[in-house]
Amino acid sequence: ASLTFIGSTAGRFGESMHSDYSTSKAGMYGLVRSLKNEVVRLDPYARVNMVEPGWTVTEMAREALNQPGKISHIAKTASLRQLARADDIARAVVMLSSPGASRHITGEVITVAGGMEGRTLWSENDIDEDAVRQRVRE
Repeated sequence: ASLTFIGSTAGRFGESMHSDYSTSKAGMYGLVRSLKNEVVRLDPYARVNMVEPGWTVTEMAREALNQPGKISHIAKTASLRQLARADDIARAVVMLSSPGASRHITGEVITVAGGMEGRTLWSENDIDEDAVRQRVRE
C-alpha cells in the first residue's frame, strides 16, 4: 500500500496572510513521519510520503496569479524561474505511488517547486513575465 499526501511549500516557508493554511500544511510533516511507523503494523510494505508543491497553476491559485506582477515575483524565488503545472505534481505522486519506482521510499517529502528557496534569487531584469506565462501554457 502507498499513501501520498499533498502538502505545500507554505508549510515549510510560511505564507503571509495565510497562517491557517501554512499551519495545516506544516502539521503534515509530523503526520507523514509518524504514520509511516504505524501503517507497517498493518502492511509491512506500506509507504507514506508527501509531495510538497510550490506555486502551481490551479483554479485555487488563479485569483492570486492574476494580480499584477505576481507571476514575476514568484518566478524570482525559484531557480527554474517558472511555476509548476498540475501534471508536474501528478508525476511525483505517480512515482511515489509506484512500488517499482519507490519500493524503499517512505516518510519522505518531495518538493516540486522549481528550486524555490523562500527568498528572492533573481532580479526584475532576469524575469520575462511573458515567457513565464507561455511556459505555463506549454
